[in-house]
Amino acid sequence: MSETSPVSNAASRTRRGISIRWKLPLAVIGLALLSSAAYAIISIRLSQQTLTKEIQNRLEKQVLTEVKVVQSDLLIAQTVAAQLASFSEIGYPSEDYALSIAREALRQNPQISGVKIAYEPKQFDLKRELFAPYYYRANAGVIAYEDLGKMDVSYLTKDWYAMPRATLSPFLNKPYLNTEAINNWTITWSVPFFSQTTHILKGVVAVDIAFTRTQSVVNAIQVGENGYAFMIDSNGKLLGLGSHGGNYQALMGSSLSPTYSEKTASWYNLLADMKAGKSGFTEAADLRDEDMFVAYAPVELNSDWSLALAFPKAEVFSTMNELSDTLFGYTAVGLLVLGALLFLLSNSISTPLIKLTEFANLISSETILSGHQGQFDEIKIRANDELGDLGDALNRTAAHLRGTFSALEDNIMRRTKELTRLTSELRTVADISREISSIRDQNALLTISASLIRERFNYYHVGVFLVDSRAEYATIHGASGASADKMIADNYKLKLSQASSMESVVVSGQPHIASDFDIQIIRAHDHYLPDTQSAIALPLRSHNLTVGILDVRDIKPDAFAENDIQSLQALADQISASLENTQLLKRLETTLEEASKEKQIQTQEAWRDTAGNLSAPAYEYDGMQIRAIPQNLPPELAAQLEKGEPVVHNASQEESALYVPLLIFGQVVGVVGLEQKGRSNGWTKEQIAVAQASANRAALTLENARLLEDSNRRAVKESAIFAAANRIGASSSIENILETAAEELEKILSDSEITIQFIDRSSES
Repeated sequence: MSETSPVSNAASRTRRGISIRWKLPLAVIGLALLSSAAYAIISIRLSQQTLTKEIQNRLEKQVLTEVKVVQSDLLIAQTVAAQLASFSEIGYPSEDYALSIAREALRQNPQISGVKIAYEPKQFDLKRELFAPYYYRANAGVIAYEDLGKMDVSYLTKDWYAMPRATLSPFLNKPYLNTEAINNWTITWSVPFFSQTTHILKGVVAVDIAFTRTQSVVNAIQVGENGYAFMIDSNGKLLGLGSHGGNYQALMGSSLSPTYSEKTASWYNLLADMKAGKSGFTEAADLRDEDMFVAYAPVELNSDWSLALAFPKAEVFSTMNELSDTLFGYTAVGLLVLGALLFLLSNSISTPLIKLTEFANLISSETILSGHQGQFDEIKIRANDELGDLGDALNRTAAHLRGTFSALEDNIMRRTKELTRLTSELRTVADISREISSIRDQNALLTISASLIRERFNYYHVGVFLVDSRAEYATIHGASGASADKMIADNYKLKLSQASSMESVVVSGQPHIASDFDIQIIRAHDHYLPDTQSAIALPLRSHNLTVGILDVRDIKPDAFAENDIQSLQALADQISASLENTQLLKRLETTLEEASKEKQIQTQEAWRDTAGNLSAPAYEYDGMQIRAIPQNLPPELAAQLEKGEPVVHNASQEESALYVPLLIFGQVVGVVGLEQKGRSNGWTKEQIAVAQASANRAALTLENARLLEDSNRRAVKESAIFAAANRIGASSSIENILETAAEELEKILSDSEITIQFIDRSSES
């Protein structure tokens, strides 16, 4: 037993971790830091969600407002075109009047850039094939005039005329480069007009809008400080883009559609929704890989345009990030102040705790020393709180430990000795159980069990008695020790009614330790074991019945105690189990032997009947053909084959025959004979083994064929009986039943005379 000093305990404590004076502040600061971080993160997340919701509402409202601004020019053009179409349907009194109406409409609406009133061939004047006055704003806003009917290219093929002409409905043309009078990008709203009398198409009124005006509206939309607006058509063609949107040329083939990938999926899906004419709000990374909040809506009014407003996320959260940094700074300062206060508090707690720990280590180091009589110094804690109470309790504990240590050490030594003895006994029981578990002979089992128990436990005598079926006598069947051989030779047995201890064991099924009175009776009547001073009897139990007794004797008084019963009873139970297994094995072997003999007899009789029904008793194959031969096997050779082994018969030096029996369930039902001519070296072991394997396979096949043939015969017989029973059952009168029964019996028992008659019981009386 080694001594542990307070110094070593202090060193081990130092290695274990940080002092509590640091742990407490660090733990509180850590928890406060985690709480602050969690609060800050949650606050930031909630603020981000709130800001995102506000931005969504603002952008959705703004995009609808900007859509209405874009729509305003389209609505003006639509209204002007509709009014001029109405005037054109009524008709103009003169050409000058029509020209003045078109010019005045252009002058009064600065939002539009041109007005066309184009007629179908000879609809304005039968003398004119085509007539299409066109007023437009030239350079410096001067209103200019052209007659499109006199131009080299017919206006009838232009989209602004051909589409409403074909559909007979208003049509908004896609942005196109207008080369009819001015070279600029234009959108045209076309409205067809009809004859009031015949309702046939007379022409189309087309109102132009300079698309640069629409682009300037889109480019001028303010979205935060660095956001931008953009507009595309259903093909993804860029129609307009704000100044912060990047270097892309509208209407010049530029597209904002990226190649689809995981990184561009959000922007790709955004453009897909816009091209499909949907509206909504989403977060996406644009082509510059900048995260944006985007609200979008279709322009409608027969256009396939879609307007979107993109607001940078970084701009939304910049102010909040500055506020978060300030919050974290104040939190850090507060945590430092809190840490200093907590350190002072924990130091006032940890100093007494260190003293208490050192005192507890001193107690531990002295009490674990066997026989140590050192004095414990009292610990003094200057605190009127729980720490002071703990110091007083430790002082009382130190005083109490001295008295309890010696008693505890005595109990440990006594328990250790007892456990050592019990472990040894259990190991011995296990060894004996293992050795006797493989014995299959009853007498050998009981004798060896008695010898092992006596030798391992050093007893005076061990005997094993078996009780007869009437529970009258217990006869010894195995013994070891003094007079053991004589007791076995004399077939020693006890009448249970005269042996009170053994009778008690048989009746109760419980172990019995002999009392002093029992010992006196045993010594007076048992001349085989006169030196007996102690005895114990244990039951050999099988299915709640006592079938025997394990009798153990010793020459030492009071050699058996209650704790010996468990070990010895375990051995007695193992002997009972092994004895039962031995008896069961013996009965099983007897049953199997009887079943095997019965099967052999049935097989022999079945093959005797089968052989009797064969057309020939034997067959021979001479290498050319198979032919029947008489059975001419010598009796002495047949007798040798009954042993079930191959027989080699040498008729001469030139001829040698090998006979292999056909065995079925151990019975010889036939023989396979092989002959060799012109060879003097005889049969090799390999040839005999091959012949024997072939014979075994042939025997198995023959038995299967016989069983199949027997099954077929039974099936035919049962089928005939079943058919006869059905035909008999189908008869309705007694005479028909008797006639049918006789006919069916004659069919089954051919060449037999069938008689069916009734017995008159009245004549017997």
